[in-house]
Amino acid sequence: MRLRGLCLLVAPALIAQPAQAQEAIPVPAAAVIEQMCSSTGALQYRFGETGVPGGDRLMRTLSKGFPLPASTAPFDHAKPWSTEWSDRLFGIEYTTPDEEDEGAFAAFALGLDGVLAPMGWERQPADFDPPLYLLTLTGDWTWFRPVETEQGPTKLVLSLSNSVLGMTLACGRDDLAETHAREAFGDLPPGTPRPKVPEIPVPTLLSVADCAKPEVEAEVAKVFATESMDGFMASMVARTTYRDRLTGWMTWKLEQSGKISTEDLIDLSFSSIGSVSPGGDPFAQLGMIQEMFDLLGPVAEAEEAGDAAALCRTLVPLQDWFTRVDALTLEQTEATQAALTAEAARVGVSFD
Repeated sequence: MRLRGLCLLVAPALIAQPAQAQEAIPVPAAAVIEQMCSSTGALQYRFGETGVPGGDRLMRTLSKGFPLPASTAPFDHAKPWSTEWSDRLFGIEYTTPDEEDEGAFAAFALGLDGVLAPMGWERQPADFDPPLYLLTLTGDWTWFRPVETEQGPTKLVLSLSNSVLGMTLACGRDDLAETHAREAFGDLPPGTPRPKVPEIPVPTLLSVADCAKPEVEAEVAKVFATESMDGFMASMVARTTYRDRLTGWMTWKLEQSGKISTEDLIDLSFSSIGSVSPGGDPFAQLGMIQEMFDLLGPVAEAEEAGDAAALCRTLVPLQDWFTRVDALTLEQTEATQAALTAEAARVGVSFD
């Protein structure tokens, strides 16, 4: 926090001090950048590949991604991005732990531009206005590079941004980003079959008593040390993802039939959700977000301290929170799907 009065008091003393040279942020070498963002993919993954761990919307929102080797510094984690429905890798985001000041960020961006230009990347002007589907992949600085694919010519997109969460370097492929946007808005490929919804039980929850067991403490420490995306969180996310996919498919089938308007479908969904929500509020689960933030604070503190036992204890109420949200959204989803099924029967649309 900058205090104007304090600045005025210390300014004369600061003027008298010799200038301190600021350490420059290292820019990855061209060969490393090519590994991070090439015509074929990013790191060990290929564009269009399915089943990339952590690529679905909920997991990439909740997870900080997987750790990177030192060669990619200053970026230390990566989050894959997969298309909303077809689960194909369309991009990846590299992150740093801290925000950089404006001067350091500008110097890094210029240095990065100097590396990218000989590689065929073209920087976009400051007033560049990207199409809606590219908003995820563009940033404070954005570069394009034309590439050839099996599907025809397209372009790679690379962008650099700076925020309170740290610097991010996003890489993706234009055509797959457009596919992701279409799927996110419910535009599925013709003939898309009804998705299967597997039975995924709620995982066994931790208790405070469990955290006193050495084997449980060791397992919790291992999960955080390896930054694994398996386990409790992955199972809870999968439960929600499969339910939402079926709801999305039902909505798409009704919309494609032309027998019910988009507006009526939205009204139908919100009324059914509200009918089983506390106080009739279809957004009731959003009221639980602040509670989640309150629970995450102690988790972060325990992780920072490297205290596996304390970390385990902080996970107990957090897991309980996830199960309560899951129970509410399950009830909302079942009500929505029942309403969509009834509407399909009424207008003669098959969900088989």
